[in-house]
Amino acid sequence: MRIFANDRMQGIMQRLGMSDDQPIEAGMVSKAIENAQRRVEAQHFDIRKNLLEYDDVMDQQRKTVYKWRRRILSSEDERTIKVLTALEEKPHTANALIEAIGDARFVMVCTDKLRQSEYITVELDEEQLTVSEDGASAEAPPEAITFTITALGSERLKAAEPLQEISLDCIEDLVLNITQVYCPDALSPDKWDLDAMSEAVLFQFNHRVDISDLPRAAVRYQQRIYFEVEQPFLAKNTEVEAGRPLLFQQIAKDLFLRQIDEQWKNHLMVMSQLRTGIGLRGYGQRDPKKEYQKEGFRLFQDLLINIKSQVMGQLFRLQVQSEEDVQAEQEARRQQMEARARQMQARAAENDKADPDEKPITGPSPEQVLEDRPVRRAVGTVRRDRPKLGRNDPCWCGSGKKYKKCHMDADTVS
Repeated sequence: MRIFANDRMQGIMQRLGMSDDQPIEAGMVSKAIENAQRRVEAQHFDIRKNLLEYDDVMDQQRKTVYKWRRRILSSEDERTIKVLTALEEKPHTANALIEAIGDARFVMVCTDKLRQSEYITVELDEEQLTVSEDGASAEAPPEAITFTITALGSERLKAAEPLQEISLDCIEDLVLNITQVYCPDALSPDKWDLDAMSEAVLFQFNHRVDISDLPRAAVRYQQRIYFEVEQPFLAKNTEVEAGRPLLFQQIAKDLFLRQIDEQWKNHLMVMSQLRTGIGLRGYGQRDPKKEYQKEGFRLFQDLLINIKSQVMGQLFRLQVQSEEDVQAEQEARRQQMEARARQMQARAAENDKADPDEKPITGPSPEQVLEDRPVRRAVGTVRRDRPKLGRNDPCWCGSGKKYKKCHMDADTVS
């Protein structure tokens, strides 16, 4: 009533002499209250609707990012999926898995990882075990080890996706983005900057691609660049996996998750700042909500490209050292430190063999320092022989002048 009732209703209430705590039972007043309540609810509904339309933009982006992150978390190596698929059909011995995969070392590492994650179970045939002479240990040949997939492993297999395919999709998206930037449809092919595009490909994939012999067509450039950079990526995967199985897959997964988390947090801050000032677009006769949707979509596209660019750039430049190289580097560092320590010891010995007649440089003694230090003078209490005067008070000499125009300067000096 206080907010939405008109002056006429307020005047009627005052003339009737109704107090604030008196119940209202008149039909006219009840109708006015009902109309006011309807207007309040409509106003609140508009506020919630406007807020929801802004939140829908972030909700769609959040669903896309979280779905992508779940794909990365549930992804597996292509050969690991092959192992789970074989075990889904029927239990296999270790020897059968080695024949199916073709890499005994990978099967050993993969099955150990799957066993720790409780995706498979391991059974041993005790009759085929080879026991040592002292009976303290036993060895199991590959024929005596049987692997069986669990229910959790079956669910993992359904959600699993080869991480290598996700990485190749990222490479394809980056190639499309580079060609769209340097070969836009708005420009004629004669004005495309092919040299800059080649440098961008080299910077992104650490691999130079020659496109000078191709006709000026964006599709041809995309095909050439993709197939040229795909081979170094697969070779890098094979090189790393040869030294340590599943290492490349683990590194790629860690890089993806780290970049998604960091850049998503930065994106949330940018979107919050955009929403704070997007209302000013209304002064330019533009709908702030549509502007927010367009700007948010552009920023989200940049977010996805940045994540893929950072991850692929690091994977293409990945260098993994063997254990021999690491040991050699540590040994070289140790020898360098020992040589530096010997040099410091030799310099100290040369200083000890200096001229004994030369007097060492020494500082003053503690007693001399105490004697030479300045003596602090005792300061007594200053007492006035006359009362303190203000600047505009009559002077103490009785001349009738103000103190500032009479003896103030002389008293200050004294």
